[in-house]
Amino acid sequence: MKKKRQIRPTRDERRFTLVELLVVIAIIAVLAAMLMPALGAARGSARRTDCLSDLRQVLTMHLQYADNCDGVFCIAWDRKLNQWDTGYLYKGPGILARGVPGASATSERVFNCPEADSALLVNRSWTAQFAGFGYNYLLSFRSVDDSPPRYRPVKVGTVRRPTQLSVVADAACFSGGSDNRPAPTAFLYNTASGKGGYADFRHGGYCNAGFADGHAAPQGNITARPSDDNGCRERLGYLSRDDRAYDPAYGE
Repeated sequence: MKKKRQIRPTRDERRFTLVELLVVIAIIAVLAAMLMPALGAARGSARRTDCLSDLRQVLTMHLQYADNCDGVFCIAWDRKLNQWDTGYLYKGPGILARGVPGASATSERVFNCPEADSALLVNRSWTAQFAGFGYNYLLSFRSVDDSPPRYRPVKVGTVRRPTQLSVVADAACFSGGSDNRPAPTAFLYNTASGKGGYADFRHGGYCNAGFADGHAAPQGNITARPSDDNGCRERLGYLSRDDRAYDPAYGE
């Protein structure tokens, strides 16, 4: 019995036509376009989680500092221009790290929000130890216009609403340049001040914040937005419409 002769495709028949090749490329492009937003959202979610983890460490350091200092919160900055987060001229550890012996969260990384490099106008010449977290200014002073030596020492035990009082949170200010982009700030200013030190809802509309009772969580409601937003209206704002998230004596 004779075997049937197998008919092989010619060389031209084995090739992709130009139309087929373009269709394949178009399909790949469509699939990539569909996947990119999902991948971007996943990366953003991971950075928000990393930020919350770092912020919890910084909050824990603040509470440990208070334990070591008769219950008094860390000062925002001193007469020698040391800040809570960094030393004089942004070199070396700040007041907080120096006041917590043996603290592991003294590296530059833990004071940096992972989203800060892409979300903020960051100048590393003056953000050596800080980029993204702000400390509640009213835990040191009565108003944003006060400065050393006009301190108002606040004890943890005297806070009226510890579950609502912010200690540290994602923060930003306006750079003041021609485009007035968001830039790092070390401080959170209260709503009534009308300026800031704003809470920065940079994580897809969420702002990570740590509170006086020791818990930290994303805050999803952007409230009392600043008037000088210049295109950042949907990102910068405050943690409350009144001063309850900032003033330790609010409601007295």
